[in-house]
Amino acid sequence: MKRMPKEGQIDPSKTFESQKELVIKTIIPTIKKLLDPEVYTVGENVLYQIIYRRHRSQRDTYRISKKTEEERKKEAKRKHKNTRRSEVN
Repeated sequence: MKRMPKEGQIDPSKTFESQKELVIKTIIPTIKKLLDPEVYTVGENVLYQIIYRRHRSQRDTYRISKKTEEERKKEAKRKHKNTRRSEVN
């Protein structure tokens, strides 16, 4: 993905839905051309889901980085509590 030109990459500051056309018309065909069909028999739906999950992860990271330090600490504390609760049950 990083080897693609800037205009062909997904922007984590934008939603996936707003970039859906870019994914379908540019990114997926490019990836399919690069993959050997005999070695990697991957359909377009699978590639779409992989790209979607990658964008979702990048977007989460981006959104967390935009929060203040106090908000990050508060969220980390909340997640820690929830993890501890689920371990007890």
